Amino acid sequence: MKRVVILVGLVLAATVACARQSASDSSTGTASAGLSPIYSPGKCHFRLKLNGGTVSVHNASSFQSAGYYPPGTENWSVPLLCYAGASQDQIDQQLDAKKINGTWVWYNPGAGNVPENPPFTPEQHFHAYALSGSNWKGTAITYDDTTGDEATRGRNLFFCLVETGGSQVLCGGPIPVRALVDPPSTSTLPKIMAVLKTIEFVDASVGSPTPASAAAAH
Repeated sequence: MKRVVILVGLVLAATVACARQSASDSSTGTASAGLSPIYSPGKCHFRLKLNGGTVSVHNASSFQSAGYYPPGTENWSVPLLCYAGASQDQIDQQLDAKKINGTWVWYNPGAGNVPENPPFTPEQHFHAYALSGSNWKGTAITYDDTTGDEATRGRNLFFCLVETGGSQVLCGGPIPVRALVDPPSTSTLPKIMAVLKTIEFVDASVGSPTPASAAAAH
């Protein structure tokens, strides 16, 4: 009889231990996935893989943004400005470029001596990138400075990430990713792109990601 009681006790203890472990795994799912806490600049809520870096958030009355700073002394960072509810024209403005009839042109509504939406020149080495994350689609562009002091000219990155089926938008730029001195510096673009691809928009009210299906339901 004592052996039966001991066996039952051992089974119950194992069951409780498994239940506790399951609850622990559930509550730390974000940590085990390597994602950061939720950051909330303005009406944007997101998390990402920090990989040893840090994020700062600024919520001034007229300016809501965050910034990703890599670990150590690497000389680059990623501004993340919230433009929740931005129209396509506003997104084009943040990208500093827009697509007209399948061709990318410089975003300019026409001001001063600059014509409306001038084309990029071959010397600018314009390039557009289609980006995607867990619950967003995005666009990034790069082009080279062709005016100003040659010693300080560089290649610049602009990007916007748009929540799938939702209103959250994060943009950044201009971000210098390569100096054009002779010889040119090593580009930081691959590292910045790697950070952007880990971003996940979050429904702040429940603290969980907003997949395409859930975002569309809103």
